[in-house]
Amino acid sequence: MAIIQNKKILIVGANSLIASKIVAQLVNCHVVGLINNNDNRVDYNSFEKVHSSLNSLIKENKHFDLIFLIAAYIPYGKMDVPDKKLFISNIDIIAQIVKAYSESRIVFTSSVAVYGNPISRVIRIGSAFNNPNLYGLTKLAGETIIKMHKSYGIIRLSSLYGCGVTSDTFINRLIRQANEDNTIKIFGTGKRLQNYIHIDDAVEIMIKVAVLDENIVMLGVSKESHSNIEIANIVSEKTKANIIYVGIDESCDYLYDAEDCFKKISFYPQKEFKQSVIEMI
Repeated sequence: MAIIQNKKILIVGANSLIASKIVAQLVNCHVVGLINNNDNRVDYNSFEKVHSSLNSLIKENKHFDLIFLIAAYIPYGKMDVPDKKLFISNIDIIAQIVKAYSESRIVFTSSVAVYGNPISRVIRIGSAFNNPNLYGLTKLAGETIIKMHKSYGIIRLSSLYGCGVTSDTFINRLIRQANEDNTIKIFGTGKRLQNYIHIDDAVEIMIKVAVLDENIVMLGVSKESHSNIEIANIVSEKTKANIIYVGIDESCDYLYDAEDCFKKISFYPQKEFKQSVIEMI
């Protein structure tokens, strides 16, 4: 893991698991956080100060060497439903941070949702956008703002997984079904492919991008995509839950080629998928 030393750093989204893992890679750094809501599960002792107001943050801090913009509003299950929180969290805060700290290096976590429905079988960093949902559009707007900045790295992450990740992802839903109902529901044949990036690999990518000397837009994905039934079988094997098939699944497969991206930062995702899912159960 690359280590960052002797920097003044801002983490927007300080009450997240990613933030805590980033902080663990900082040595002799002055770390300031920005949060929307306080989270009692988070240890803020590693932060010099944590602000809940953007205005107070900007007033008290005139400069940061490095900024991690990891906060976002993700409306799981309602990705196309208009919500002012999408604008506030995914666009407006980005614009204000970029304006206030024009000399900082900014690492921005975007999403593969910007691609929408893939036109080609395999998505690469330069693949065309095709009708992204409202959430994807707000992340694309955030990217556009970041690209006007002096120094930046944009990482389009796929679905995060790993111990401690509590978001309402497909893997977490299957584990919850298995533990609560002893049953796992799979839509259609279960052959649909999705990509997942382990949180530790995602943080490693962020650190690598942070210390890079060039501006970059890159994919933050794992090398392989996995089918829904493959994941269901892993969870079922561990929990003994029954798998049942319901309805149909008309969603697209999502496969990625990030080889060129990983070469630029000299890193490839390391986490083994099956074992990492088992550790979450």
